[in-house]
Amino acid sequence: MNLGRTDERQELKAGLDDLDSGLLSLAAMLNRGGEGTLFLGVGCDGTVKGLDVDESTLRAVRRRAAELIEPRAVLAVEALADEAGRSYVRVRAEGSDVPYACDGRYCLRTAAANESLSPARLRLLLASRHVDVLMLLSSENQSLTFNGMIDALVKNGVKATADEKFLAYFGMFNSDGRYNLLAYLLADQ
Repeated sequence: MNLGRTDERQELKAGLDDLDSGLLSLAAMLNRGGEGTLFLGVGCDGTVKGLDVDESTLRAVRRRAAELIEPRAVLAVEALADEAGRSYVRVRAEGSDVPYACDGRYCLRTAAANESLSPARLRLLLASRHVDVLMLLSSENQSLTFNGMIDALVKNGVKATADEKFLAYFGMFNSDGRYNLLAYLLADQ
């Protein structure tokens, strides 16, 4: 089993000794795209090295993230195992309350590295890129319909259809091709 390489959306750390630097990377990913994943117990080549993982390990990871990442992000911390039974931890984070700091440091994820930024520079950078968190974050519900929105547009003289091309033109998908929160707000659901 290979989990890939460290990149803009994921960080791989071999052990719990690297937790703090992994959380810094997670905060940098949140600043870049509103989400990110940290794997603990995974080597830089993407292979699972393994960790001794129990519920107290998961609590310790959650507690440390709550201590270091400000403002708090939505975290999913879980123990997983590869086909050989080696355990590792996956920490998935989502958040839209940028900028995020880790232990008082602000970073932005660029490729597989964290670029240190002052809070003022980070806010300026994000504002200049017109970041709209409604368009970045995925909707939990991916079975959306848009009959009400399409009907309203047609009644107002707009030629509208609920096909993928039309919805993409209006920014209903995030960079992963999934419906985003904007789509969810405009959907029938």
